[in-house]
Amino acid sequence: SKTTSFVHCSAGAFNLSKSRGDKAAVFQPGRITLQEIFSYPGFCFNGSLIARLECEDLSLEEKNAMCELPVNAASKNPLGPSGGDIVALHEGHGLVIALRNLRRWYARPSLAKWLHQSRLFSLTMNGYSLAEGQGLIDRNWAGLQKLGIVKD
Repeated sequence: SKTTSFVHCSAGAFNLSKSRGDKAAVFQPGRITLQEIFSYPGFCFNGSLIARLECEDLSLEEKNAMCELPVNAASKNPLGPSGGDIVALHEGHGLVIALRNLRRWYARPSLAKWLHQSRLFSLTMNGYSLAEGQGLIDRNWAGLQKLGIVKD
């Protein structure tokens, strides 16, 4: 149909794709830019989470603070960073940023509860309760602190 758009899951629409350029803030006056703010399980979860954040009673700045994006890093892989570059963990690494975003989301009780009611959220898919998810996040963050990868 001329009124239907289909987006394949491998489309280069997200932040970590080869096609990414300078990334725009997710939330802007009168505009929402879909970005990959959490890597697992993918674009369906990212879209639903961004929609949920839009419904939260937050300013644009507060919403964007909940959506830290990985930095644009040079990649020697012809497919770009999404093509499988492997580097040591560091404060700006995509996995660390995803964990930092999770900590922000869990700090907001309404959002933490929503995460564990969403069948698209990876921890819910794997059977973790809200308390178990929080514990897992806290343990992983403490491990990154112990290794000196994150400071707070």
